[in-house]
Amino acid sequence: MRYNRQAAADVRVSILTNKKPLNRDVNNDTKVNVKDALVYKKDIDFLILSTGTSNMQVWGTRGDPTGTESPDPRIIGFNAESNVMDFQIADIRTSSLGLIGGQTQFREPIFTGPVTHRINLSRTEARRNENWVPTAFVFAKEYLKDHPNAKVGIVVHGLGALCMPEWISEAGLDYTSVHGRPTVSTARAYKDVEAIMKVALQRTKKGKADVMIWGCTTADRYLQNQVEIQKQVILQFRNRDWVDDNAPMLFTHATGNSTASAANEPVNVRCQQVADETPRVACIDSEGLTVQTGPPYPFEPYHYDTAAVRQLGKMYYQAWKNIDS
Repeated sequence: MRYNRQAAADVRVSILTNKKPLNRDVNNDTKVNVKDALVYKKDIDFLILSTGTSNMQVWGTRGDPTGTESPDPRIIGFNAESNVMDFQIADIRTSSLGLIGGQTQFREPIFTGPVTHRINLSRTEARRNENWVPTAFVFAKEYLKDHPNAKVGIVVHGLGALCMPEWISEAGLDYTSVHGRPTVSTARAYKDVEAIMKVALQRTKKGKADVMIWGCTTADRYLQNQVEIQKQVILQFRNRDWVDDNAPMLFTHATGNSTASAANEPVNVRCQQVADETPRVACIDSEGLTVQTGPPYPFEPYHYDTAAVRQLGKMYYQAWKNIDS
């Protein structure tokens, strides 16, 4: 039998990386890039997937990166920038906690393959430099208080001003947009989350997300069949390979203590109905959480301020604990 130097090298790679040897044909070719095979897979004990609209990023908040929101090496976040595509120590000053605007792209294989998906992100900010504080980061810090030896991973992807049908994998659902215009869904948000998770899980030994945290949105006040759509979103995400079949799904009301409260009330009532009728789903009451009303914020009633985000992250964590209590 002829000695195959490359195949032998593949076996050594497989031993070092805990991967199966690459399958090569008689011409010694393979579709798997060796550089990808050598990627170090991060240890994660508990993986949080956070998606939703701008309040899940969270738009406009100003955290304290050297104090309350200082990095913790036990918390790592997936940086989807095209030149990174890896988990890093979560830091509100970087894209490790979600991209804010601009465009990112995904390749298969990760480093050298062709571009397989482009993601256009919300708003116009091309980089994260505003110290925005995703609720998932607060959730992770709370989790570590009870599990101090754990390693927590976070994947954040938020898209502003979208309605829930955009998280349905099949496009073509009719709904009314946040601007009051008839709209047909494009499955934009679902496709983005799927692409991000596909790559993120190649970079960790963790196979699935343990919990998903969401937000309801003022856009959903135009969605008369919200209950059916929200249940469909929950079911399809639980049926995906990258989310645990029994993963808790945590939603929150659209902003409650604001001039938008009256318009949002039907959204919140429907959200609670979904939680009451669906196993392992919670909908958190946002009443009393403050919104951005003055410096350093512009006045607008649709986004939580920093104090509210910090409280909301704790409320999400408590809701997760209550599901299994």
